[in-house]
Amino acid sequence: MKNRSGITLISLVITVIVLSILASIATYSGVEVIKSAKMSAFTTELKIMQTQVNSLYQEDPNKIYGEAINSNEEVKNRADQIFKVEEAGIASYEGYTYWSADYIKNELKIEGIEQSFFVNLSKRSIVSFEGLKYDGEKYYTLSQLPNGLYNVDYQEEKEAKPTFTIQVETLGINKWRVSLLAIQYEGYINKWQVAYRLENRDYWNTTEDLSFVVNTPGRYQIQLINGEIKSEVKEQIVVNDYAKEGLKLYYDGIQNTREGNNPEATTWEDLSGNQNDGIFTNMMNIASGYYSLEEQGYVFLKDNSYIRTTNKIGITGDANYTIEIVLKLWEEGSASTASTSELSQPIGWGATDNIVGTSGVFGYHKGTKKVGYDFANNSVYTNDAYDIVGKTSYMSFRKTKVGPIEQGNTDIGKINCNGKDMLNTYTGEASFTPSLADTEVQIGGAIGRTENQTGTFCGSIQAIRIYDRVLTEEEVQRNYQTDRIRFNIE
Repeated sequence: MKNRSGITLISLVITVIVLSILASIATYSGVEVIKSAKMSAFTTELKIMQTQVNSLYQEDPNKIYGEAINSNEEVKNRADQIFKVEEAGIASYEGYTYWSADYIKNELKIEGIEQSFFVNLSKRSIVSFEGLKYDGEKYYTLSQLPNGLYNVDYQEEKEAKPTFTIQVETLGINKWRVSLLAIQYEGYINKWQVAYRLENRDYWNTTEDLSFVVNTPGRYQIQLINGEIKSEVKEQIVVNDYAKEGLKLYYDGIQNTREGNNPEATTWEDLSGNQNDGIFTNMMNIASGYYSLEEQGYVFLKDNSYIRTTNKIGITGDANYTIEIVLKLWEEGSASTASTSELSQPIGWGATDNIVGTSGVFGYHKGTKKVGYDFANNSVYTNDAYDIVGKTSYMSFRKTKVGPIEQGNTDIGKINCNGKDMLNTYTGEASFTPSLADTEVQIGGAIGRTENQTGTFCGSIQAIRIYDRVLTEEEVQRNYQTDRIRFNIE
């Protein structure tokens, strides 16, 4: 019998079918690889551009890059198509400019970019000019990418939270713009939502912009959000500036130096611009006087602990002026060295060689709970009591009267406690005309006296401002509200 070799018809058919199946699998796999490669390249370019735009914003957020969209008809038509018809997830191209691929490569020197973009630098927003179609959907931005392609680095790495800094710009009285800057995040997000609220409010405001305008001073809580990704809540104080005209002396407990806060500072630096820094006497000792972060100011415990200005104040005679002070008068016995004196006088000037006849001293009488001003031992006190002991409080005195002061006068000056004007009367029998001597200002201690507990202030002082004019009612209220927010006045 002859041996036969070769394949049967059935075998041939089966072989053809198998080869066809393998070819179709290879073709499908190749298509998927190409699609995946295109999406990967598209995503990479978006991420590169997002990183570069963030960097350019940090360098100069106001610089203008690219070409105005309306200057090129083709570009404008494409912008209309993307933003208004195909919807890139952004309602308007206002604030965007056109960055061509050539401009990105040749002018900005950014490598690895083959496509053109619409960019809004202030919002750090980028939109692809061409976009990419993937699985039936068209994509233009990072935030539109399918799950698994957007923020993949973040999902695979540690759960770091975004961070940011805050800038407050004063637009006018009771109007501020708050901006979030220097946003840092390990993922690639170009679309954040900002949530903010005034302290103690039970609701949050939100905005798609990275800045917002507020019209109420206060402490604001601010958070950066993108879906489930949230930053820590930051607190920002938003307040009016203090009145500046006529400001002769300004000491601040939160910013106790011109460079900021320094608990180890050896002087209390003047922020008025007059460089009249306060020199310490027995103020670097926990037993007599010291700086306290908790109190947000300087603590005075003994009659021989005080701060005195380097130079004279320059307010003399029968002048108009304003003194503002934020303080906390301690309860008797709150410290082992606490003064037992009924009279507490934290600030004054005009005493020369321990003679108080030409002095003016602002203070509080703990026995009667009245605020008063002492003109060379002729005292003017509020008609009503006002308890400030143990509480951070604002007090101010505006000397408005010029000329002789007589018994029963009620127009000598205006005393304000925590935003409330209080009637005051001179009840002394002798008439007098104030005549301040030009001396250094003394804070704490026994003003105009040596080693005498009478008038010694025991407590903490958070702020002092002295003006060579009478502040208006509006200025006093504005300064008080700023102090109230900054120093948590009750």
